[in-house]
Amino acid sequence: MDGEDTARSVALQEMKEVWGGLGTAMQAEPDAQKRPSEPEKEEERPDKWRKAANKGQQGKGNPWGSWRSWERSGDQDPWKLDPATLHLLRTLVKTTLRLDEDVSRYRADCNFMLFVDSVSEAQTLQVLRAAAEKWQEAYTNGRVTTSLRVVLFCGLLQKLKEAVGTVQTDDGVRDRLLRVGWLEDGVNALLPSWHYFRWDPKTQRQVVSEREPLPQDKLLRCLDVLEKGCCNPATLLRFRSTHKLGQETQAEVVPFMLSLSLRGAMATECHEALSLLAYSGALKMLGLRLRPERVQQSTAARELTEAYLNAPFTDWTRRQQQNLMKPAASGANQNQS
Repeated sequence: MDGEDTARSVALQEMKEVWGGLGTAMQAEPDAQKRPSEPEKEEERPDKWRKAANKGQQGKGNPWGSWRSWERSGDQDPWKLDPATLHLLRTLVKTTLRLDEDVSRYRADCNFMLFVDSVSEAQTLQVLRAAAEKWQEAYTNGRVTTSLRVVLFCGLLQKLKEAVGTVQTDDGVRDRLLRVGWLEDGVNALLPSWHYFRWDPKTQRQVVSEREPLPQDKLLRCLDVLEKGCCNPATLLRFRSTHKLGQETQAEVVPFMLSLSLRGAMATECHEALSLLAYSGALKMLGLRLRPERVQQSTAARELTEAYLNAPFTDWTRRQQQNLMKPAASGANQNQS
């Protein structure tokens, strides 16, 4: 057994230790009418920084107050900076925004967003919180060494595998899912196919996509690939919530950010597996929805853009700024089916 297989074996064993005793297998919630809105409607992440409330005033909090030392005379307008300083500020802003645009394209290649319903029959969010608390205690006591992201994500894959497996063992569950439209009959009763879903802006709800359904056997292979690959911390680079799992939230949906490595055959296989799972009705068994991250400006970049447009030394107009961001906007509106 090589080092990678040993690390994978240890990660799986510690994941089972952390997730063990966290309750019975999660159940499906087939009433589609009671589900929260599509994650595209949920609130954005909280801002990492806020503008100063006393912008433009003198004293503490005024970012331009220190520039008065640059004045050559007491009557000089502090906004009339010398050409070299103006060029420096404009170049810094434009370079920062261009870098953010480039990074957003890389994020779209390796990042996914997983949305977890805060209230569901499966209680997925509550189980994730309990697993995180149990991991913290075990890690502090030295009983586990595997990273939290690996333990949480691989444990979630195990729960999903158990949930989707019930359609092959429980006729009642399969019949209910067929009625609500998550499933359709496959080549036989043991191999149904899972519908994909998309957001319909007209009806403001999720509807069945025209995309070819995902067969049960292919779904299980995807889960096996992810479980094998994501046990390696070098493949699964990030899996964390935008909210602290130990704190209650009033949001209907809690987003989780998931990042894969861009290197290696295993990372490529995991990316392909996640792409097949994205928008699949199988994830509804645990109150989940998955989609690739979109090419769009970050929150900080949008705030920087707005601040630069409002600055007295800006050389942009809003029409020019909109034209600059057209490539990112077109990527954000990509087909979701």
